[in-house]
Amino acid sequence: MSNHKEHKRELLGRTRRIVVKLGSSVLTTPGGVSQEQVGRISAELCNLAQRGFQVVVVTSGARAAGLARLGLSRIPKNIPEQQAAAAIGQIRLMALYERCFADFDRHVGQVLLTADDLRNRTRYLNAQHTFEHLLRHGVVPIVNENDSVAVEELKFGDNDRLSALVAGLVGADLLVILTDVEGLYAGDPRTGNVPLVELVEDLDGHIGRGVVVHVVAPLDRHGQAGHAQLRTRQDGADGSRVQDRSPDVGAGIDTADDHRG
Repeated sequence: MSNHKEHKRELLGRTRRIVVKLGSSVLTTPGGVSQEQVGRISAELCNLAQRGFQVVVVTSGARAAGLARLGLSRIPKNIPEQQAAAAIGQIRLMALYERCFADFDRHVGQVLLTADDLRNRTRYLNAQHTFEHLLRHGVVPIVNENDSVAVEELKFGDNDRLSALVAGLVGADLLVILTDVEGLYAGDPRTGNVPLVELVEDLDGHIGRGVVVHVVAPLDRHGQAGHAQLRTRQDGADGSRVQDRSPDVGAGIDTADDHRG
């Protein structure tokens, strides 16, 4: 479909279950996790839940939230120290989400996953049942990788792959990735004037090299699951304004029929 905005509106019009991935660049400042930013995004997510959408959040920021307690000012390179920061930060991050969602009479539940959890059939089904029961009771699942015990996950990047896997796990209609990157590029945007790909209609088509490799991997897995993915920019936690290249997204959700159950 050549008209990407029309295509997005069509997808959003039949969307009921949404996975929203929040990257570290969106949530954190040099001093740690921004409470103001988490509060602002939580308010938006609660608004979606109030309107009948089922929302699952995949969040980054646990390590950043634990830095101060370890007397650190930046993410350490040492894996055990990263894991220690994540163990401390998970508690602080979840407490912040709990407070922010409680302001809108919403409850949250923590779900920590590793790659092994999604490879093992029994654990996969157990996780799937947990999500279904949380959503059935109106609870918003807050998902993160279990960084304190899984070394491999620390190398995946900013939870992009996890969010795509979770979207497939819960049968989401839409995966939204909030990041400080404009979207999916036809190549490495750092090399110059590289065009932004507004709509991917053929995953076997032209795929750029460099940064885009990291973006395409979860998109491919998610696309195979039959769900739509949207990557959009978000105001930075430091207050900097970033451009949203998909201004029609909100309009698409707002005009969707309320047949979400």
